[in-house]
Amino acid sequence: MTGYRSIFLAPEWQHVRYLGWRDEWPHPDFRVMQQQRGPMTRLLVLNAFTDTAEFAGQWEAILSRRNAMTEICLHDLTGSPAVAAIADASGMAVLSADQRLLNIATFAIDLSPDEDALFAAMSSDTRRKVRNAEKNGLRFDAEAHRDPARIAQFVASFQRMAGERALHAISPATVDSMIGDGLARLFAVEDEAAGPEGERSFLLSYESSGTGFFLYGASDRAKQNDGAGHLLQWGAIRAFRQAGHRWYDMGGLPALDSSNGIYRFKKGFGGELVELGTEYGWSGLMVRAARQGRALAGRLKGAA
Repeated sequence: MTGYRSIFLAPEWQHVRYLGWRDEWPHPDFRVMQQQRGPMTRLLVLNAFTDTAEFAGQWEAILSRRNAMTEICLHDLTGSPAVAAIADASGMAVLSADQRLLNIATFAIDLSPDEDALFAAMSSDTRRKVRNAEKNGLRFDAEAHRDPARIAQFVASFQRMAGERALHAISPATVDSMIGDGLARLFAVEDEAAGPEGERSFLLSYESSGTGFFLYGASDRAKQNDGAGHLLQWGAIRAFRQAGHRWYDMGGLPALDSSNGIYRFKKGFGGELVELGTEYGWSGLMVRAARQGRALAGRLKGAA
């Protein structure tokens, strides 16, 4: 596959503004976003420059903004050793998987083939689970975002999951704004026999620049191996293709390891693995002190 470019670099990509980020200068190959947290400033820099001199020139402007109240994250999509050397010389540290703002990789599906070809490209196990889900009465709903009750059900399901897994919660107002602005859609899978009050699985997508992007998934259905998640993803693939999108970005992967369940699940849909490069971080003195204070408070609370 050739031609997929991360949605994070698309000029039309506005998802970040719903999460409190502001675009500083959206250069096609060098995007800078800022988030204010009280007196502290966080900068997220996305680099796709393959020319080291061009990167270095832009990077100097970022370094000039470092101070005690600033935190900088550099996400290098190129994986260039030259960029790594510049980041190291600037005092930037490589961030581990649990420290990163963006995931390490994604699977991107080219939606230009017809539906039969897309279905055939999936693994035999994935195809079997989609068929079983349909056979057992599960139904894909491409218009769940048109029903306020279903949006509320999705938010409640996500909040519950976030609490159980120590994830960041999602604001109901954020979901409403994104859907209202026409940039997000909510898909659902439900058991036809369960009726309007039945439990559902959900997928919230963001759509921009010819790409459908997986944002969040949640479910209030009892965990069972009935193919609901597989039918949900296959329905989203079809919906994105019918909407005229070229790509489906399946969202982040926490690991490039076949033993990881998320990796195995997403790989089964036939997309190509797209690695998202290395992240580097730097924090000013006051930012580090605040982080250490929060960690200490958490330990004391846990010991109480």
